[in-house]
Amino acid sequence: MTNVQSTKQPSQRASLLLALLGSILALAGLAAHSLSGPLVRTIGFWSGKAVTSQTQSDGRVGTIRRLAGSTPNFLFDFDVEFQLNERPSESLEQYIIQTDTPSNGIRVLLRGSTIAIVASPPGEQSSQFGQILASNLALGRPHRLRIVVETGQYLFVNLDGARYLIGNGTVDPDYRDVTITMPRGASSIASDAPNWTIRYNEIGRLRTIVLIASWIVGLIGLAMIASATPTPLVRDVVTWRRSTLVAVAEQLRSNRAIFLCGALGLFLLGSAFLLLWAKLMASATALPPQLLPGFSVTPSELPFKCEVIAFAFIQVAISALIAIIALKDIVPVRFLQDIIRPWIVVALLLTASLAAAATVHPVPVAAAFFGLSASLSAAILRSMLNHAPAEPVASSRSDRSKRMRTSILSRIALVLATPAHWIQKLRNPFVAAGLLLGCISLSVPFVTTWYPVVLPNDYTEFSERLSALPSLDRRQATSCATSVDGSSETDANCASFYALPSDALARTSQALNWAAAWQGEPGRVLFHHSYIYVPAAHLLRYGFDRKIAYLYGYGNTAFHAALMSLAGGPSLSSYFNTVPIAELIGLIGVALTVLYVTRSIWLAACAYLIALTAFYSISFVAIQLAISFSPLRYLGLMIQISSIAYACRHKPRFGLAAILAAACFSMFWNKEYGVLGLLGQGLFLLSPAAPLDWKTRVTSLAALLGIFAAGSLILNAPDAIITVGLGLFNVGMPVMTGHDKFVFLLYVVTLQLGALLLLWRGDASLRWFRVCVTPVIGCLFIKYAFNPSSPHLDFVLVAAVPLALMIFPWERIPAQLRQLSFFAAIFLLLGKTAIEADRFHESAVAFRAQLDQYDPKPWKQLRETIRFVLPEEPILRRAEAITKYAANSDRLLVLSPIDHLLSFYANAQYYCGGFELLSNIATDEIRDAVRRCAARPNTIIVYDNALDIRCQRSIYSPENRCVVRDMMKDTLKSIMETLDPSTINRLYESDQITIYKVGK
Repeated sequence: MTNVQSTKQPSQRASLLLALLGSILALAGLAAHSLSGPLVRTIGFWSGKAVTSQTQSDGRVGTIRRLAGSTPNFLFDFDVEFQLNERPSESLEQYIIQTDTPSNGIRVLLRGSTIAIVASPPGEQSSQFGQILASNLALGRPHRLRIVVETGQYLFVNLDGARYLIGNGTVDPDYRDVTITMPRGASSIASDAPNWTIRYNEIGRLRTIVLIASWIVGLIGLAMIASATPTPLVRDVVTWRRSTLVAVAEQLRSNRAIFLCGALGLFLLGSAFLLLWAKLMASATALPPQLLPGFSVTPSELPFKCEVIAFAFIQVAISALIAIIALKDIVPVRFLQDIIRPWIVVALLLTASLAAAATVHPVPVAAAFFGLSASLSAAILRSMLNHAPAEPVASSRSDRSKRMRTSILSRIALVLATPAHWIQKLRNPFVAAGLLLGCISLSVPFVTTWYPVVLPNDYTEFSERLSALPSLDRRQATSCATSVDGSSETDANCASFYALPSDALARTSQALNWAAAWQGEPGRVLFHHSYIYVPAAHLLRYGFDRKIAYLYGYGNTAFHAALMSLAGGPSLSSYFNTVPIAELIGLIGVALTVLYVTRSIWLAACAYLIALTAFYSISFVAIQLAISFSPLRYLGLMIQISSIAYACRHKPRFGLAAILAAACFSMFWNKEYGVLGLLGQGLFLLSPAAPLDWKTRVTSLAALLGIFAAGSLILNAPDAIITVGLGLFNVGMPVMTGHDKFVFLLYVVTLQLGALLLLWRGDASLRWFRVCVTPVIGCLFIKYAFNPSSPHLDFVLVAAVPLALMIFPWERIPAQLRQLSFFAAIFLLLGKTAIEADRFHESAVAFRAQLDQYDPKPWKQLRETIRFVLPEEPILRRAEAITKYAANSDRLLVLSPIDHLLSFYANAQYYCGGFELLSNIATDEIRDAVRRCAARPNTIIVYDNALDIRCQRSIYSPENRCVVRDMMKDTLKSIMETLDPSTINRLYESDQITIYKVGK
């Protein structure tokens, strides 16, 4: 008995250490991939080529393409040192750096002692933007200017230690020439020749190498973890047992009917893929001519998001795989036992998925499905012709080397025993209290940073005044700043602008630059949040009504309406003051779901900290900008997932009732995520973990299908115009590069299939719960596939990572390592969350510093207590007039660049096309529908004269975006112009708005 124990203990210790080393490598690979951006830039600077003033002294570097070659991705670092020995001319702009023709590229110019930077992509002078860096450069003192730019990124500028992030868009540094000169009165530090350095590198290939290396290191770590706890699955893969293949062949022959159906299914899947591809191509080809001015398709390899289609087919294939595995135990037919071993099915599915990920052309993808169908049919045929048994291959591992390795590793692993034993002795009440206190303390920065609420001016049509220049409004100050580049004549009123001290002028210039970037977009804070606060106010007055769009769900909006009611009634102040409460409840809902399923306070705390860290990573600006980043949207999905766990632990009738009730609630709460939860619930009802007879099983699945149909039909506003779906055709959405598509789909495939392999060997009582939730977690990434931007990825991770933590089979890990992992994870997460909370706070401080330049004030007459940069007077007069004349109308049409804001204060029962039209009238068909609604009797039409105000053009304004906004306003004007004047009566007219009524 003693010998058995002494032999077994070293093996456990060796496995523990091997798993620990594997975890370190896996985390190192994950860290390298997560930090690939900074890592690539660091390596790029270190390994880049340099051109210095020692090479040429005439100031002209020459053609960058000749120096660096024709490459797809550049990284440039311009470093210039100079000093002013005499003050340059006040009337002549002199260039220090010029990277292209005089009107394009990056140029640093000097007028007097004021230095500014202006940039624009090559050949796009209309989209230039700039920044005053300093207004009073010291004479006779060394100055150092450094500019860092990467393809598709912003400009990072450092002047004498002062840092700036420049750009309303992105910059392409693939310039033809680079010229560095010294202006009159300036000299270099070391000699008469300019003292400069340009370092450049092509980092596209370097980025790929870093990503591949991180994957290899991570896979090695996962392989070490797997080998630490060997299973029959791992042994089969490593030793490649011929007996397993023979058993597979035998099962193929015995169950050929079932697998012929599988082959037919693959063939139909490939056919469906081709048909869908053809339909989308036809729709994408027909769409651009139908788009109105202001809406355009983002250039891409294809005219629609093929990655979304590939992602959808991958998720369908993975869900179908789970359904087939689930049916093997409940279908009364002899089914495969060895072929269902995941590694064989995974090999087939991985081949098809990688084919979809590696290309954006439909033929190879369809060929993958057709090829799998043919291969499966051929395997069945061959198994029928030749199925003789074969002897298994014996293992050749040396017992002596195995014992030696085990002995060495076990001695090292003894170090881990003491801390793990100490951690296990912690009492749950104290642990829970400590973890709760840590989570609360790290949530406080979110609340304290949010308040006091200050909202920017989202609308370029309404000019606010700067606190440092009370005599000038924003438009006048912008004209003064623009004169630095010679774009306009210096106005007499600009004397106060240039009389500002150097620091104040730099801050004012930066505030103008920020305002131009912010207001250049069609929709900002009040636009995005209007999809909650407008229907919430409508709900409080009229109740639930399908005539208005509930974009983020009926239940979610109703919850916000309840918070607004408790905070004093429908107002912007009550809404924005209660947004943090709703978002924290969403984060708590994620943590409580993990706690209910795992019954582990350690995992629940880890889940909350991970969700909070991802939430902080979205950044303060993005969270305040859009309510779409609210974790409260996940609440219905969390309840659906909890209902599956409940069904695993309770009697079938109670579990079935919980699933159906949770499905109804989630579809009502937020249909977008309720559909994803229905997938997991449906797979569970197919699985043997739901002990139901066939009649009950089919009826339950039909009920879920009915809930989906009812939610799709009943919960839609029939007349509301929402053009979000146009993003599938690259309209107004960012697009992925071919490299990004491959990496994204590779992650989707390998992580989900790896999870299925891992979960299949976990605890049998929760196995099917975990397996059924896996594709639900994968489907969350559809949001990132549709809008591939960093904030949307972080928002997906708010729920995806805690749920992945929840389904991980922790019982497979030795108890000591598990306790150490929890303790180390909590320690690391506390630090990481604190860092992200500090960055979140810093971004809020920087954001509000720009707003404070404009002296924001509350709207007292509108009874708003939060502060606004937007002046109150133009909103007040418009809102009072609309409320007065629209009270007894049947419907309201607001033609205004602030239609969503005016709709909130008017709070009409029915809107023509919706309460937000500026960004939704994208095609002639939509515009005609609004015209037909406007022509109905007893319709009140509001025409805002702000539609006639054009965007101001300056070095600060991204004119291409301003032009887009003007085009959208022209579309609203065209609706008014086409109405029959004889059918409308003017009720009210002022210098701001005109109100009409259709009919008598």
